[in-house]
Amino acid sequence: MANGRVDEDDYTLESGIESLQSSISGGTQATGSRLSDVFEDGCDVLRDVTVDTPRLSVGVALFLGSVFGAWLARR
Repeated sequence: MANGRVDEDDYTLESGIESLQSSISGGTQATGSRLSDVFEDGCDVLRDVTVDTPRLSVGVALFLGSVFGAWLARR
């Protein structure tokens, strides 16, 4: 513990974490078509937006749920 900087490098929050895309692309998974690529890209964007702005995501989900619930109640 005498070298404070070295210990901090070993135990940072991000140590040993890699992105999901790099771990999946190294596997034997093959994409079937262009449509699956578009779907995967859309899911990645949705995940990134949800993680980056959780309050906005909850607000949008609440709004859409309310609108959909009101539509179901009228039927």
